[in-house]
Amino acid sequence: MESTRLQDRWNRDTSGAHYAGPRFANARRAGHDPKMVHSLLAQFAGPTPLNAVLDVPCGTGRLHGTLCQFTRSPIGLDASPSMLGSHASERRIQGSAFALPFPDQSLDAVVCCRLFHHLQTVEERRALIGELLRIGSGPILMSFWDASSWHAWRRRVGLRKTRNQDRRVAVHKNDLRQWIDSEGGRVLAFRHSLRGVSQQAFVAMERRP
Repeated sequence: MESTRLQDRWNRDTSGAHYAGPRFANARRAGHDPKMVHSLLAQFAGPTPLNAVLDVPCGTGRLHGTLCQFTRSPIGLDASPSMLGSHASERRIQGSAFALPFPDQSLDAVVCCRLFHHLQTVEERRALIGELLRIGSGPILMSFWDASSWHAWRRRVGLRKTRNQDRRVAVHKNDLRQWIDSEGGRVLAFRHSLRGVSQQAFVAMERRP
């Protein structure tokens, strides 16, 4: 299911060094996702330490320190050998987010950060949501780009410059809720660092009983 375009982008030999270094060198940018993930896990995972938490795609391990506050040893999975080569954790696996090597409902929590907005079709989006819901027995946190945000509107009307061949996609929360529902899940919460302005947002969901 993962497109060749995405695989080629992150399988470059320089990808790991870029994401471990200059990509998130800005402190504000680097702290945004960890803060959101910590807040949502604290709210929905409960006070008991978790046994198995998956970070997919884990990249170079930006969320590893945050997840270690909730579980002793988070599992990181990524399709890119370059990314995994820059990840400090020993519990890391190469694989696809669309075919996760875990039994149904075997993970206490799942975090999927900065993948969804790269998916171009509804089929891809539903497939990813369905696979995350399949393996999770607790909260599943997934980032997305919110189409109702000010920054997304500026991109649509051409007021915000974008890089050439930038195909990242913002979606509406109602559509996302519908896809989650159709794959057997339910939305627990949406979270924005600055509602109505921030394009990067998170949805917390879980599998319906």
